[in-house]
Amino acid sequence: MKGIVIALLLFSLILQYRLWFGDYSILKVYKLHQTIATQQKELEKLQLRNNELLSTIENIKTHPAAIEEQARYELGMVKQGEKYYQVIEPIE
Repeated sequence: MKGIVIALLLFSLILQYRLWFGDYSILKVYKLHQTIATQQKELEKLQLRNNELLSTIENIKTHPAAIEEQARYELGMVKQGEKYYQVIEPIE
């Protein structure tokens, strides 16, 4: 009888070791879930950025004036004969 109890106790300890420290332990699974959550947040940010870029591309394809608008605001384009004024607000 003692032998069976000792064998079952030893078997239980082996299973507990694998549960907490093995290849698919609770700690590793928890860390993987955290990593997945972080990557999903990053993926959502990247998808939003991609959608904004696709919208800009579609706007440029359909509206010729959008190219000029992009050049003016992002690259500081000024047409020949135009005057450019930069207003600097004072720091309070």
